[in-house]
Amino acid sequence: MIVKNSPITEGLEAFDIVNLLSCQSKHKYVLLDIETTGFTPKNSQLYMIGCIHFSENSWIQTQWLSTRRMWM
Repeated sequence: MIVKNSPITEGLEAFDIVNLLSCQSKHKYVLLDIETTGFTPKNSQLYMIGCIHFSENSWIQTQWLSTRRMWM
């Protein structure tokens, strides 16, 4: 598994939900995303999980990438 962490420096200000959550400093939020090779569990694989969270006045992106070889 490959894990990548990086701050998000631009682009998020266009999303209303991100602006709203950034102002809610007393609460902690995590936005999740998953990437798969398809929709059927029998023939598809999960190859990446990503999340962003607000920490110390900035959004941080973390991605977990599978190193397993996938078939097509």
